[in-house]
Amino acid sequence: MDKIVSRIILLMQCIVTFILGALVIHTFSLGIGNGRATDLGLYLETAPEAIVLFFSLISSFLIKIRHRSHTPEGGILPLLFLFMSLQCVAFIPDYFTETGILIFAPTTINVLIRFSFLSCAVLFIFTSLLYLGSNITQTGTYVLIALACSLVLSIMAPNTSAAHENIKYFGSIYDVYFSFAIGLINLASIATYVIAAINEKTAHNIKRSISYILLIIGNYGMFSAESPIMILLVCLLFIVGFIMLIITSKETF
Repeated sequence: MDKIVSRIILLMQCIVTFILGALVIHTFSLGIGNGRATDLGLYLETAPEAIVLFFSLISSFLIKIRHRSHTPEGGILPLLFLFMSLQCVAFIPDYFTETGILIFAPTTINVLIRFSFLSCAVLFIFTSLLYLGSNITQTGTYVLIALACSLVLSIMAPNTSAAHENIKYFGSIYDVYFSFAIGLINLASIATYVIAAINEKTAHNIKRSISYILLIIGNYGMFSAESPIMILLVCLLFIVGFIMLIITSKETF
């Protein structure tokens, strides 16, 4: 990926992290101020987003400044980290519930949520195919087309017949189809990384494949798990995956 483009993407990620991080911190501070310091729900509500924002941004800086991913999928990582951060717009409905502050129209937030999650899954499948050794020419063009299709699908999906500008409504009955599609794409990515690890049984290749698998599972679980134990488990998998990815990367972009 061109250095100028990667820097623009990193700048965009910094902006996204700053805005969404401020919302998470504001929600957490309000919860503490309302006497919820011992309420486990407050921590489970804010911790996943805080972890995603922090580790995505730190990983972007570390890989940019101190490492270089010589693997074929390395050029997609800045975009992947950006969309991982953007997924935290899913926290905005909780922020509205806690504060009563509506930052964007519900329909806009719905589109951003769908777009970020679908794009993240699509980028995972691209990284897995490139890591497997697929000879995809003009990768950047295909990635842009895939992201554009994700945006169009996110916009076209109806919110619900009950959602209009006078109703602060989030989500849609159609979102279950998006979740199902994202789950299938993630399973395909995991299968591809397993094949990659089997095809080339080097320590580095196996560790890197495992790091991506942990990231995929953790990333999907962070926003779908409901029980405290599962949330803690997927958070741990996500963190371990990021640490392994950093360790197995080399020098700078």
